Parts: sequence; C-alpha cells; structure tokens
Amino acid sequence: MKNSLIIIILSSLVIGFAPGQDCTATDGTDGVTIMGECYSIENTTAIDRSWDNLPGTIPSGIGLLTNLTYLNLCCNQLTGDIPPEIGNLINLTYMDLHWNQLTVIPPEIGLLTNLTFLDLHMAVTGPHTGDAIPLEIGNLTNLTYLDLSDNELGCHNYNWLGNWENDNCNEHCDEIDDCSANIPSEIGNLNELTFLSLSDNHLSGEIPSEIGNLVNLTSLSLWDNDLSGE
Repeated sequence: MKNSLIIIILSSLVIGFAPGQDCTATDGTDGVTIMGECYSIENTTAIDRSWDNLPGTIPSGIGLLTNLTYLNLCCNQLTGDIPPEIGNLINLTYMDLHWNQLTVIPPEIGLLTNLTFLDLHMAVTGPHTGDAIPLEIGNLTNLTYLDLSDNELGCHNYNWLGNWENDNCNEHCDEIDDCSANIPSEIGNLNELTFLSLSDNHLSGEIPSEIGNLVNLTSLSLWDNDLSGE
C-alpha cells in the first residue's frame, strides 16, 4: 500500500510538472512562457513577434519549442545573448532576428541545419569574443539567404546604437587589436546561398578562396570592410 501511494504521488508530479512547462497553452497542452505569451511546447510551429516593441532577452525556454519551423523576432529591443538553447530548434527553416540589440551569435546556431533563411542584420551589437562569425555557421548547408551585415562583428565592444558619426574602428573599440575578424573559410560550405551580406562589419584579412564555391549566389555584399584578395 505504501509503495503504491509513492508511485501515485510520483506519477502526479510527472504529469503536473513537465520539464520546462510553466503554463497551459490555449489548446490545453503543456506550454512555456516566451516574452509574455504561453506557447504549446508540442504544437507551436511558428512565432511571429516582429515589430512588437519587445524588451528584455530571448529566454532559454524557447529551446523547448522543438517543432518550430518559423521564428521572427525582428525589429524589437531584445538584448543579451542569443541563448545556446536556440540550437534545439532543429526544425527551423526561417529565423529573423534583425534590428535588435543582441550580444553573441552562439556556435549552437550551427545545429540548425534545416535553416534556409537567416537574417541577423543589425542584430548583434557586441561585445564580441572568440569567433565573431562562428565557424559552425558552415554547417548550415541549406541556407539560401544569409544576412550578417551592419553588426561590426570585427570590433570589440562596439555598439551601433551609439550613433557614431565617424565610422572609425580605432575610436570605437576598447582595444585596437580586437578590431578585426576574418571571414571563415567554412562560408564556402554554404553552396545553396543565393544571397550573402557581410557588409559593414570591420572584417579583415583575405576573402577566403572557398567563397568561389558559392556558385548559386546572385547577390554578394562585402562593402565597408578591410578585406583583401579577389
């Protein structure tokens, strides 16, 4: 009898408190609160909160929505790191985070191998450490659209919201030695790309020869960098 009671209690705990669940969605399933709204963990396939004036950070709980195929959080006031849990969203095909004030592009983004569209234009304001453009981005071999422009990815602790009039990296960076980043050769793995923009990022060094692998490109933008090569 005692053992049966323990089993009943434990079963109730499992049913009542699913890992990560903090609300009940409108369809009656377990949900998670993301930026003030309750989303079904099982049934949410699309989130569009663009132009919603959202403050704060992207919560790690977003990684529970593993059936998401579409995520648009563009044009808000989101800050902090893109959480590494974003890498759990392996069914995503579309992600737009542009026009925010985020800090880090995590290497876990390379797990989103079904992505075809990724827009991070003016999304990442720094500080940047390690690989500004994660090498793992080369895993996203289904991408057809990639925009990483206007993020000053080669400039340590730079914030484009400062509205600098003189676009001079020496004046904006805490340390001049941190004022550059290279385009990784892994970019050449993305041979489905038709659109690629890395402009206005204070990138330096040679343009990797592997960029020649992008035979489907119809639009390439690298302006306002300090690149060399052909």
